Amino acid sequence: MTFAIKAHIGRTNQLLVADGGNLTFAIKAHIGRTNQLLVADGGNLTFAIKAHIGRTHQLLVADGGNMTFAIKAHIGRTNQLLVADGGNMTLAIIA
Repeated sequence: MTFAIKAHIGRTNQLLVADGGNLTFAIKAHIGRTNQLLVADGGNLTFAIKAHIGRTHQLLVADGGNMTFAIKAHIGRTNQLLVADGGNMTLAIIA
């Protein structure tokens, strides 16, 4: 279970993700016409492209050369982020 807190710090939307006790810092920025998510993961920079495919918000994350697929869906009144990570499914709650 990975817990994510989405907060507005200054003029930048920040995503603080507690992953295995570690705190991962993510900067969500608008580059050109594409919403980019730059995630500092263990000192490495992970690049994510947030795109609207069909009626589902998809998050394609390039992680160490591998492509991780995430589905962002609205379940009930809570925004859920289902992340397929190495075949495993991680559930994140964005509040």
